[in-house]
Amino acid sequence: MDGATTIGSRYDCAKVCVEIGVEADLPSTINVDIGNNFIVGVKVEIPWPQISGTSKSGQFSHCSLDLPEGRGVINITLIYASNTRMERRELWRDLDNLSTTVAGVWFLLGDFNAVRNISEVQPSGREVQTDSIINEFDRCLNSLSWITLMWVATRSNKRGVDFQARKLDRVLMNEQWLLLKFSSMVEFLPPRISDHSPSLLKFCDLENPGPKPYKFFNHWTKHVEFKGIVEEVWKKQMDWNPISVLYEKLRLLKVELKKFNKRAYGDLQHVVETLKAELFSVQEVILAGNSSADLLAKKLS
Repeated sequence: MDGATTIGSRYDCAKVCVEIGVEADLPSTINVDIGNNFIVGVKVEIPWPQISGTSKSGQFSHCSLDLPEGRGVINITLIYASNTRMERRELWRDLDNLSTTVAGVWFLLGDFNAVRNISEVQPSGREVQTDSIINEFDRCLNSLSWITLMWVATRSNKRGVDFQARKLDRVLMNEQWLLLKFSSMVEFLPPRISDHSPSLLKFCDLENPGPKPYKFFNHWTKHVEFKGIVEEVWKKQMDWNPISVLYEKLRLLKVELKKFNKRAYGDLQHVVETLKAELFSVQEVILAGNSSADLLAKKLS
């Protein structure tokens, strides 16, 4: 306890230091002897999620965190893979065995010291080819159905100007996370004096976007049906005040234009999203170093 509490001059803000083992459970109450054989029970409030189900090896540390408000449990495994191939094989086996005991949401993050394919390597001075080391890591992730949330390129050796940047630091999640109403993101912090970038995993409640806003597309006005739809709605007779009539006709027109858009153009939003996804895919391939004429022409088109 602090000095003021010990001499009895103030009891409203006692500071109590308790030493427990790193894997021990925190107590719910602590009995404090404030003198004269008078013991007070102090409730322990924990401002961070409860940790349980810990396990570890030389290359990973695993734990489970209770989400607030009784919303379930998430499993987190921190990875620091060995530099040697044989020891990494042990890690892949350990993760496979761990998957049989883990239920629900699972995050896997850290330094894997391996890449899934040669596109995750930016070589300098020598050619990179797919080998059994790459295949082993790729099979491990495929067998566990991991989804990449984020990765960052990491310098993998110190050979002066002749070095390779590899995607060694990454954050993965399983499909169960997508079923929860949370949003998540990863921020990779500056590596400073290290060859690796610390990853900061953030997640929070999804914001309710509300109903999809109505959009008026200018190209509708050039369609032969547009003028007739507007005239049909506008000639409806309504015995209301002018403002109410205007509001109701605009509402009815919106309904009819939505039907017209779907009938005349189909799901335009889906078409736009599909084209965006195709564009992003081409850009990723080009950024990975494959800037062939066909890809560049496809991007420009």
